Amino acid sequence: MGSFANQLFTLMLGWIQSTCAAVWQAFTAPTQQPALAWLQKHWMTAALVLCVLGALADLTVYFFRWHPLDVWRSFFRRLRERADKDSESSELLSTGETADSSDEETAGKSETGSRLARLRMEEENAQTRLEKAEESLLKSRRRRFASRHYAGEREYAGNSVTPQELFNTQDTYHQPVYPRKWRSNDRNEENAE
Repeated sequence: MGSFANQLFTLMLGWIQSTCAAVWQAFTAPTQQPALAWLQKHWMTAALVLCVLGALADLTVYFFRWHPLDVWRSFFRRLRERADKDSESSELLSTGETADSSDEETAGKSETGSRLARLRMEEENAQTRLEKAEESLLKSRRRRFASRHYAGEREYAGNSVTPQELFNTQDTYHQPVYPRKWRSNDRNEENAE
């Protein structure tokens, strides 16, 4: 097992030895290292290349993770649809101006009727939402005041019971429990000081 571990560590960590040797030679004999001489002359180019490679890697991860092209595509599609709707409505207005006055009156009446119908539907929806909210509130009150449930549906909704009336403090709370020798530990510490 010792020879296997030795070979494994040599294989995995062998690059550290060569790196440490190169760094040591760079400080002891800088003229013998052509790579370091090149790096001294072109350090700005190397730094710029590293920055560009890092930015490209970051953008690649960004494109694969967040799919910004899909987001922008949907954004421009919605803009086109909105522009198409606006152009259709402007075409309808321009054609409506050249129509007869009787057509304008019937169109105005039908438009007013459809607006009223939409308002009625919105009002009904709001009313049903309000009823559902009141019903859920009533159910939550029922759960909260389950002990007073027998009083009737609307009687107990406004009557809340204070915590003092719900339980007796002397029956509910007991004397605190301390660990064994708690008091004697305090005395021993005081004596030690």
